[in-house]
Amino acid sequence: MIRHPGDMDAWEKLYHILWPWVVGMAHAQLRGDISEAEDISQEVMLRLVRIERFGGEFEEPRLFRGYVKRICQHLVIDRMRKRIHERAIALLPDQADLATAKSKDELWPLLTIGQARTHLEREEIALLDLWLGGYSAEEMAEQLGLSAGTVYNRMTELRKRLRVILTHVPAQESK
Repeated sequence: MIRHPGDMDAWEKLYHILWPWVVGMAHAQLRGDISEAEDISQEVMLRLVRIERFGGEFEEPRLFRGYVKRICQHLVIDRMRKRIHERAIALLPDQADLATAKSKDELWPLLTIGQARTHLEREEIALLDLWLGGYSAEEMAEQLGLSAGTVYNRMTELRKRLRVILTHVPAQESK
């Protein structure tokens, strides 16, 4: 167990134990993208180096593995949100190129997000962009100059509004 952040032998042992497990977990959650899984695994290891609480809190290996697993899961979710956000921004309704998509089914959720954005207020779009960008409520609050509680409330209202908007988006054409 690492007792001090400068214990390089302990870090090396921990790295060799955790690396395959974290890469495998990220790989499975990302559905097969090994390069992104390795990037996420590296970020998990960097975050472990940055924490300063290696005292009694992680004496139980099960608790430590659970902590590492949560870090990995959050990073995977952030990466997936960023993917969706990048694709949604690139495929606003007036810019959508159906010829480049593998299928209309692949484009439909992105087009729907793009269409929904046209019905939102400027502040709601800013909040949506940050959320799809993978930012936490605290990070969004900092970016927008609001409290975290206000962001939670506005996100709840935004989700309700999106549900209403999306129920009125024209149905997908069937072939």
